[in-house]
Amino acid sequence: MLMIKRHATSKISAIKDLDHVVSMGFRGEALASIASVSRLRIHSTTADQAHAWSLHCEGDSSDHVDVLACPTPMQTGTRIEVRDLFFRVPARQKFLASDQSELRKIKDVFKKMVLAHPDVAFTLHSEDRMLLSVDAVATIAEADKRCATVFGKDFMHGAIYIDQTLPWGRLAGWCARPSFNRRYPDMQSFLVNHRPVRDKQLSFSLKRAYSDVMLPGRHAAFCLYLTVNHELVDVNVHPNKEQVRFSAIDDIARSIKYVVSQSLARSSHAPEDRLDLAQRVEMEPSPSPAHERTVVDMKKLDASVHAQSVELSSAKQPSLMHPRSLSDDAVTPISSISSLSAALPTHSVTKDQPGALSSLSAVAAVRSLSADARQQPATAIAESVSEGDAPFLGYALGQLHGVYVLAQSPQGLVVVDMHAAHERILYERLKAAYSQQGVVTQKLLVPHQCSSDECSVEIVEEYGLILLQMGLELVMRDGHVFLDSIPALLSKHALGRLVQDVVAELSRHQESGHIQDALHHIFASMACHGAIRANRSLTAQEMNALLRDIEKTVNSDYCNHGRPTWFVWRLDKIDGVFRRGQ
Repeated sequence: MLMIKRHATSKISAIKDLDHVVSMGFRGEALASIASVSRLRIHSTTADQAHAWSLHCEGDSSDHVDVLACPTPMQTGTRIEVRDLFFRVPARQKFLASDQSELRKIKDVFKKMVLAHPDVAFTLHSEDRMLLSVDAVATIAEADKRCATVFGKDFMHGAIYIDQTLPWGRLAGWCARPSFNRRYPDMQSFLVNHRPVRDKQLSFSLKRAYSDVMLPGRHAAFCLYLTVNHELVDVNVHPNKEQVRFSAIDDIARSIKYVVSQSLARSSHAPEDRLDLAQRVEMEPSPSPAHERTVVDMKKLDASVHAQSVELSSAKQPSLMHPRSLSDDAVTPISSISSLSAALPTHSVTKDQPGALSSLSAVAAVRSLSADARQQPATAIAESVSEGDAPFLGYALGQLHGVYVLAQSPQGLVVVDMHAAHERILYERLKAAYSQQGVVTQKLLVPHQCSSDECSVEIVEEYGLILLQMGLELVMRDGHVFLDSIPALLSKHALGRLVQDVVAELSRHQESGHIQDALHHIFASMACHGAIRANRSLTAQEMNALLRDIEKTVNSDYCNHGRPTWFVWRLDKIDGVFRRGQ
C-alpha cells in the first residue's frame, strides 16, 4: 500500500553512500503522482510468494487514494497498468496530445529503460496489444537483439561491438559503421552506470571519432555503456537525472574518442560493411545474410598501435604534443604531394600484410609484369590466379568510363571509384607523415596582437600550455596577448579567427580539435588535387597497385568526405539478375 501513498523514503542506508549514489531518487514520488490522476493497477509477486497481489487505485484531486487490494494469478514480476490519465482533471486532460503522440513519448521512455537495464525483461502493451517485448540477458554483449529492437536491424547489421577496460572503468556497446548514418542525432545513446544521460563533451568526442569517415552534416549512431567508478560521477546535477557531472571528463572523452576511432579503423574491409555498400545498387532482392557482429579486441590496442608501420600508423591522429620549429634541421615541412612521395617508402605487398596475397605465386603473377605485358588485357591477370590465392579486392579487369576500376574477386564484381580511393590513400599518408614530424611551427615576422575578443589574459593563463602543444605560442607583453608562432601549414589562415575558434572550442569542450581539423582540411585538399583524375587510362599494374593500397590503408572504405570508395556486387546477386539456377 505504501508504494502509492505520498511519502519520501531515501534509498541511501549509510552516510558513505552519498559519495557513490546508485539509486534513482526517493521512494514515494512517481507512483503516488500517477495514482492521483489515473486509474492505476499494480500486479506484483516474488518467487517465494504463494500468489500475486493486485492493487486497484482510483485517483482523485485530494492527497489520498482509494485502494483495493486482492489476490491475483501471475508469474514472478511486476506489471503496472495506467488507464484514463487525468480522467478527474479535465483541465489537464484537454492539453494532452493525440493518442499517437502520447504513445510515441511513452515508447521513447520505454526504450531508454530497455537499453539501460539489459538484465530486466520488459513488455509494453497498448490497448491490449503488445508493442514491444524483450528478454533479460546476463551481459551487455548478449543485448544485441535488445539493441536491434530499439534502433532497428539496419543499425545492428555490421555494427562494431566494443568492450574495453579503461583506467576510469569500462566502455562497452555498439557503434554503427559510417555507412549507417542519420540526418539527426536520434540514435545516440550514452548509458552511464545504467542511466541514460546526455553529455555535450561525450557527444563531441564521438563526433570527432567519426569526423574523417562520415559525410558532413550527418550523425553517427551508437549505443555505449560506460561503467564508471561511482565516486567519479555526480548524478545530482539535473532534476530528471538526464545529465551527470564527471570529475575526469577530459580523460573519459579522450579515451572514448580514441577507442571508437581505432575500432572504426580496424574494422575496415569487413564483409558486413561491404554488404551495406552493395545494397545501394538497385537490383533484384535476395535473402539478407545472417547477422554477424564484428568483435574488436581492444585489449591489444595500446600495444599494437605503437608497433604499426608507416601505412598502418595513419590510423593514429597527428601528434599535437610536440611542436617543432622550422629552424630544426631534421624537419622538412610538408608542402606538396611530391615532397611527401619522396619521403615515404615504396609500398610493396608482402604475404604477411592484411589483404595481401596468400601465395608467393600470386605475388609473382603481379610483379612479373614487364613493360610489354602492361599492354596485356587485365582479364588475363585476373584469370591467371586461382580463387584461393586472390586477395579480398581481387584483380583488375579494366576501367569503366575512365572513372571506375572493375575487379574480379572471390565474392563477385568489385567496383572502385579510383579518384575517391586514391584520395583517401594520399590523405592517410599525409597524416602519417605529419604525425611522425609533429607540429611544425613557424615564427611570425611581426607578432599578431590578439584583441580582447580573440584571446584574453585569463585564457592564456588557463589554456596556454594546451595552445602551445597545438603550435600556437601566446605570450604576454605589456598587459597584451601576442601570438608569436603558429603551425607552419596554417600560415595563410586568418590569425585572429584561428585563435578565436580554438579558444571558443576549448571553452566549450576543454579540448580543441580546430587546429587538427584545419590541418586535415589542408591534407584533404592536397590529396584531392594529387589523386588520380577521371578519364586517366591506367595500366593493369597501376590498377592492381591501387587495389592493394586500398587493402592496406585504414578507413579506405570511404573518401575524405565520407563517400564510399568501393563496393562488391556479389556473384549470387548477379546470378539473381539473370535468373541463373531458377
